[in-house]
Amino acid sequence: MILDLVINTQHTPYYQRIFHGKRRDLGQNYHWEPTGGVEIYASEAHFLISAGGYWVEPPRNHGELFTDTDAGWAVPTTLMPTAGGINRNDFIRIEGSQDDRLRINTCVAPRFACGMNPTVPERYLSNKDCADVREGAPGTDGGWAFIDASGRCPAPFPNDGLYVAVFKAQCQSDECINHGGFYGFFEVQPADEGISFDTFRESVLHNNDHPYDWAAPNQYITASGHTIM
Repeated sequence: MILDLVINTQHTPYYQRIFHGKRRDLGQNYHWEPTGGVEIYASEAHFLISAGGYWVEPPRNHGELFTDTDAGWAVPTTLMPTAGGINRNDFIRIEGSQDDRLRINTCVAPRFACGMNPTVPERYLSNKDCADVREGAPGTDGGWAFIDASGRCPAPFPNDGLYVAVFKAQCQSDECINHGGFYGFFEVQPADEGISFDTFRESVLHNNDHPYDWAAPNQYITASGHTIM
């Protein structure tokens, strides 16, 4: 079954969370106790969303006093298209906090991810016919970027078979600003499910016509009508 999920890209969509054990609070005294990270994946035929996880200290007692080589480092949460992309800088992603040890990239759901400092690579913004960017004014509720990577625009614009909506807002508190200055999320929609790019964009805007607060519970309704909280 595992090999089928890895090799067969036309498999049934899956959402998987793997928990490797308790994570010690950074403020606790160190003692001999194994700790673990987390893996979260949301996969479909055209893409994989992979959570970046969080930092965990090396497994040996006081090992981090000498080297961080064996530490578990959190990385960006990425939207990885099946069709292409060489490294994470090519991907739409959630960078997370600028502080390596405070980066917690675990917000992943089917077709959705959220967190600090969402980033859209320039290659997804290079053709305005397929990149509708709606910048929010400073201090407002944020701005949207709608990406039509279905193949409608010619190369070198990406042909991933996907539509993507990305929301990005400026932080309004010192705590949030200290982590990098922005927060947000993205939703991905396969382009071969009978929904047009215009319909996807208008559904996202209609379903989520309300402000978001980085420090409070929020609600997002996907283009297909599913609620994420």
